[in-house]
Amino acid sequence: MATVQVTIPDTVVLGRNGAIGSLQVDWKRVPQHVLDRIASVYFPQCLTDAANAGGRDEGSADRLARAQKKLENMYAGQVRTRGDAAEPVDPVEQEAYQIAKAALVKKAKGSTAWASVPKDMRKKDAGVVHALNLIAAESGEPERTMAEWIEAALESKPEIRKSAERIVRERAKSGGITL
Repeated sequence: MATVQVTIPDTVVLGRNGAIGSLQVDWKRVPQHVLDRIASVYFPQCLTDAANAGGRDEGSADRLARAQKKLENMYAGQVRTRGDAAEPVDPVEQEAYQIAKAALVKKAKGSTAWASVPKDMRKKDAGVVHALNLIAAESGEPERTMAEWIEAALESKPEIRKSAERIVRERAKSGGITL
């Protein structure tokens, strides 16, 4: 049996995009056997979800191959999330990603281009990307996806990664959770 150390958010978001709300979790108060249970259920479920992604008519060999591919992606540090920009698994890169994305959202929503974003797109990344692309078009820059906008922000502002490193380091000092 493996012992794994993981970084877990202190805030658990409930429902799609937090529709239900969120809970602050003091992971130090969660007994080890409960943490073990969470890991023993989530990891197999993640692989099972991948295996079942092809539908009911898919054969066992295809399902097993899909689960194996998911496992190989996990080994490679790749985790898929909703949307076109998957957050990195590395804690520093994930923090940098979140900082950059928050700055881009603020830039988009604070711009005059935001008024041109259709109301049904405003709560989605697509609305932010639409506004950012309108801003970019004014200076002759090409359109980008959210992932490209985030990467460009990280490349042009190295202080974002430095800030992310500091935040992750401080978080680690306050104690990690071991599963």
